[in-house]
Amino acid sequence: MLRIQYDPKSDHSFALVSDYNKSIVDFCRAIKDTYGWRKFTWDIAFKRWRFSDPAIIRAFKDTFASLEIAPEVYAFFKEQKVKDKVEVERAQDLVVLK
Repeated sequence: MLRIQYDPKSDHSFALVSDYNKSIVDFCRAIKDTYGWRKFTWDIAFKRWRFSDPAIIRAFKDTFASLEIAPEVYAFFKEQKVKDKVEVERAQDLVVLK
């Protein structure tokens, strides 16, 4: 099992849940080397990797065909897209008001 979940209570929004697999562990170490331990960190209490950078999701998705992505992750990105759109509209309104 290899799954990415959304965790709104954590400093890192996403968690990678996996059974032990050497290829996954090696890939996680490579991701950690690429992004740094602050962006991709091991949560010893829950035995999962935590991160907040969406590029990491893409890296896993491109490498592991068996990756499952929880529906909450998609909902998070959909909500972010709406928030970004609202912020752009507000900025445009401010420009018009000036």
